[in-house]
Amino acid sequence: MSVYPEKPTTFEALVAPFDASIQHVAFDLRDLVKQAFPDFDEHIYGGLAVGNALYSRGGTASVLCGIQPAWNHCKLYVHYVSDLKQAGLNIEGSGKHARHVKVKQLDDENRALLLWLLRQGYERWSVHKNDRCE
Repeated sequence: MSVYPEKPTTFEALVAPFDASIQHVAFDLRDLVKQAFPDFDEHIYGGLAVGNALYSRGGTASVLCGIQPAWNHCKLYVHYVSDLKQAGLNIEGSGKHARHVKVKQLDDENRALLLWLLRQGYERWSVHKNDRCE
């Protein structure tokens, strides 16, 4: 099933097929990521069925996190947090490096929790990146 008429190349195109509440969550998550990591680059990936905004620094192979809009939530993916547990966050997934949180709305409480998760990912991402460079 196609979600997009063509592959999205901008964040606006990435969220366009979804209703206003999902678009709002996606833009809020984007603002949170950009606030936490203003020097990271945003890259839009995907096809006609699924799209993602991935955030990296130092090239596209150094991804820290990503946002994936869906019909009733947005997923915030964070790399290098596979062993973390945090009350108030339902961290899901079984990928080698990335886990995700399904976000239906952002309020002050879950915004703080997601910022904590992003910062934990960043600390671990920094170590991983430095290990690869040495």
